[in-house]
Amino acid sequence: MEKINVGFITQPYGSYNNGENKICGVGIKGKLISEIIKNSTKYNFITGFISNENDLYKFFEKNKPLIVIYNFHETPTRWVGNPEIQENYPNIIHVMIHYDIIQKEIDAFEVHGNFKWFKHIITDNPTLIIPKHLDNVFFKTARSIPFVNEIREEERIDSIPIVGFQGVPEHTKGVHKIAHYIQQEFDEAIFRLHIPDGYYGDPEGNKRKMRIQEIYQIIKKPGIKVEVTSNFLTDEEVVKWLNKNTINCYFYDQVFADSGIASSPDYALAAKRPLAVTSNCNMFLHLQGLNPTIEIEKSSLKEIIKNGIEPLRKIYEKNSQKNVIKDYEDICDKLLSLYKK
Repeated sequence: MEKINVGFITQPYGSYNNGENKICGVGIKGKLISEIIKNSTKYNFITGFISNENDLYKFFEKNKPLIVIYNFHETPTRWVGNPEIQENYPNIIHVMIHYDIIQKEIDAFEVHGNFKWFKHIITDNPTLIIPKHLDNVFFKTARSIPFVNEIREEERIDSIPIVGFQGVPEHTKGVHKIAHYIQQEFDEAIFRLHIPDGYYGDPEGNKRKMRIQEIYQIIKKPGIKVEVTSNFLTDEEVVKWLNKNTINCYFYDQVFADSGIASSPDYALAAKRPLAVTSNCNMFLHLQGLNPTIEIEKSSLKEIIKNGIEPLRKIYEKNSQKNVIKDYEDICDKLLSLYKK
């Protein structure tokens, strides 16, 4: 039996404009999901790296999808919110992936108003509760965590602890807080950071330079070294980079009450190394309350390192690539049943 075509639309990935590489977290996430779900044996998920409506319409005409899933975010894919897209193609089931949806928005949901004209929304936030009367509107999936063959679970003791951070260089990401904890707990350590230039957030690298200056104002012990890289890495290279660290840290501030779950720690999970996060940030709701804790306000870097990856085992199992594929297949099953296609 021939598989049904399902379009997966995400922004162009790694394209160039005036010499600048268009890389951002939403695009990275979209590429990762597309790489996972293309392995479905039930549906033919076809990825379109698209940035405008004309190219989208060409994609529709060429591939004839019955369902189209849009990797949406207000900044890089704002154009997806144009209602004319769905009006022009009413026979396609249009579905939005929404990364920053919060519980109060789900509870107050109204079709054709809150979510750019979309009647169906996908979230990978496991902490959200979908009311029964909206279970045909909102769909939850496992989180897309990269899988790298070479990464194995291992017991490893580093003579000098290596503390890692990977992500964008906003002050609210708490790089300075990581530096304070390193300075406080260790006489010898390596603070290792990978901060690539973001096309939308820091194209010139100025914020990265500010973060590095802040670190050197905090780190005073001669035995603590700082290593910073900014070259773009593939998903696999990021995971391998994180795997070399003793522990990876994400000490974000709570900035917006409506922030979704952070995707950077997904790569640290894939690296199978100890992980530490902050307690007071909604972006880590799925990583809070673990036993033993990985929240830095309730423990220490040394203790979290000592506990290893034991707190993370259930998260690995829940967010396997097999479960991601099944969740997307189940969503397509349900949508086709609803519209009897």
